[in-house]
Amino acid sequence: MDKYKKEIHVRYYCDARFCGEIWQAKPENDKTRWLHRDTELGDWSYLSSGPEGDCEPEHSVPRNIDIVICNSDWIEYYRDGNDRELYPDGFPTFEQACQKYWNAIKDQHLPTVGTPELAAWLEEVKPDNLSNFDNLNWNYHHYKNIDPDHFMTDGCKVSREDKGDFKTTFLLDFEYMGKQYHIVRYAQHHSMCSARWYMYSVVSLIDGKINGNIYWFGYGLISNK
Repeated sequence: MDKYKKEIHVRYYCDARFCGEIWQAKPENDKTRWLHRDTELGDWSYLSSGPEGDCEPEHSVPRNIDIVICNSDWIEYYRDGNDRELYPDGFPTFEQACQKYWNAIKDQHLPTVGTPELAAWLEEVKPDNLSNFDNLNWNYHHYKNIDPDHFMTDGCKVSREDKGDFKTTFLLDFEYMGKQYHIVRYAQHHSMCSARWYMYSVVSLIDGKINGNIYWFGYGLISNK
């Protein structure tokens, strides 16, 4: 049946593991198909299951089918496909969009490091007499997100303590395929020592509250003393 179909309308759903994105095809006859885009090669494939499954690419979308890139309301933004003569350049990935907007503001903020560097930095101030549990969780789990302005929902990793300017803050809003995203600077404080740092991420909102991290840029180290 697909060989007679000349276009598929899709909208962005989420980033996928292993250099890919998941896109939802516009439902037909109450049936939804899911597509995978390889963010390195730009190739489109059908997925073997929906995003709740293993999300493995099943087979390539035929070259004679146009991929109509839509926003959340199914309004066309771009066209793409596996015909590289017709579509040699593709269009920006979500990751590229995140990096573009982060590059516009990152010089105004602390240099970022990765998770291993944060762990090594926290190891410098880890006491010798910790329990096994606290020793195992020292680098990754003993912290609070300082959020006195209630941008986040209540949870074990959220503190409403007022620490002045050291707090979770929205830095920049941007759109990708008609959907709003936000670059956030989380203010994170170790719960067993005085170490403080920032975490920079892209988030979306549900009912005005941060709905998890969609893309991550790194940590900005402040002080572990």
